[in-house]
Amino acid sequence: MENIIQKCSSIQHHEINATSFCQECRIYMCNKCLILHSDEFKNHHIINSENNINEIFTGFCKIKNHQL
Repeated sequence: MENIIQKCSSIQHHEINATSFCQECRIYMCNKCLILHSDEFKNHHIINSENNINEIFTGFCKIKNHQL
């Protein structure tokens, strides 16, 4: 399986590799975006992965109406 490098979801930083993922917003973030996002949305669940962002478990269950 090919290892795809995930990029930041921000239009301004779309060329920068993502290092984090927000479960609530469902966005990938570079370090610059992470700082801004963490200040603005303190209750969001952020998953950090400096190594391989593609291995992140997003926590979204495919079963209808299933609570995590």
